[in-house]
Amino acid sequence: MAETMNRTFEEFKEWILHQFAQHFNRADSNYIATDAFHEFGDRMLEKYQYTPEREQFLIQQTKIYIRCYLDRSLPHNTSTEFLEKLTNKIAAFMSFYIMNKYPIPEAGKSKNELCMRVQAEIKQILFDDNQYIIMLKHKQAINRAFRKKNKKQRKRAISEQRRQDAIDAYRYAQQIRGLFFEAQNTPRKKR
Repeated sequence: MAETMNRTFEEFKEWILHQFAQHFNRADSNYIATDAFHEFGDRMLEKYQYTPEREQFLIQQTKIYIRCYLDRSLPHNTSTEFLEKLTNKIAAFMSFYIMNKYPIPEAGKSKNELCMRVQAEIKQILFDDNQYIIMLKHKQAINRAFRKKNKKQRKRAISEQRRQDAIDAYRYAQQIRGLFFEAQNTPRKKR
């Protein structure tokens, strides 16, 4: 799982840095590619001073990446545990840039505390308050509850769901037939 996490994180880094450079009119996004998180922040600040607009852009693009660009056919990309670890890593990655919205203390321990606080804020936004991840958690809870039922209860629930789907399809078909009937019986103007 660690290898998959690292590969996914590297793909994210490449993607977000490209998006950032493209949005803020810089063609040279490769200068930021580094493994050390603090180097990311320093190198970003060399080219881009911190602004709330840039922070919002990074947050929004990260949410888009998590929602749209992760391949959902791979089971780990829909695992909330995997997504939590990924968002922790992303939060650590971005915290060295975003922490510049606060006055940065000179002392090492205070600076680390600030960085950790910003990292927690980013993780809160990207994971805990992310509607897509909340929906995934809800679906997974429903699936876990379904799997806990005995075989007879599961069979009955599946049968009931199929019955309800058939009723819904029939009602929808009736509405469509009604619309076609109305359209055919609407008087037309004579020319």
